[in-house]
Amino acid sequence: MRFLLSTFVLYLAPCVLYAQDDAVESNADQVLAIATKAVADLAGFEQVNGEEKALDCVGPVYTFGEPRLKIASGTLWVWTRKGVQRPAAIFSLATIDTRRFYEFHSFSDNPLRFPVLGTTWRPSVSWKPMELPNAPAPAETEQRRLSQLKKLTARFKSTEQVKPENRVQEIRILPTPIYRYPNSTTENDGAVFVISRDGDPEALLVIELTPVGWRYVAARLSGHVPTVYLDDKPIVLDYPMGPDQPYFYRARKAESNESPTAR
Repeated sequence: MRFLLSTFVLYLAPCVLYAQDDAVESNADQVLAIATKAVADLAGFEQVNGEEKALDCVGPVYTFGEPRLKIASGTLWVWTRKGVQRPAAIFSLATIDTRRFYEFHSFSDNPLRFPVLGTTWRPSVSWKPMELPNAPAPAETEQRRLSQLKKLTARFKSTEQVKPENRVQEIRILPTPIYRYPNSTTENDGAVFVISRDGDPEALLVIELTPVGWRYVAARLSGHVPTVYLDDKPIVLDYPMGPDQPYFYRARKAESNESPTAR
């Protein structure tokens, strides 16, 4: 990656960032401040057994920028529900030229609701994991399971079909997860990995451990079409995007004083 600002893991509840006592604001601090202001009014909800539960926001868990791609700043955020290890959704906020892009992907096994930019993202059940064959027996310690998760990513490769010329290029799976499941055990563990083009997240890979074994989900986070290969077997992520789909994005002119729910 050519221009990766830094990776942050900060905890918000919900989406309230505790200010740092830093007298000198670096470029990374400015990116963080802009992103935090933009997501401060964003709220997410999960429908659980007929009851709507508010989600908490963690982040940014990943910060990126790429001048060659005209990405001034970008951040990834994780939406979680208390007591649930797997993220309900991942949210990307990026400023490209004069436009701000809001991208969402659901990883929930329940319907979600996110009001954003004059509309509402309402994906239905989106979590459809696939078995990860020939995976090792889970290690006893959290640190060793993290090593297992990182090694499992080496079995995956990814390419992307870039529009409009439909050029195929390789994109890279970063081996360090942006999010690790909390309170992990030998039966419940997992992590989220970024699949990147020069630091810009184009797709996501979730690998998790359950009582019945290891499994995974690959998800797009781009208008281009990524393909993820497990042991050279392709999984084309060409499913539709929209306000009722697992993947959704909106864009508008970037304004420093706007909130994501504004029209």
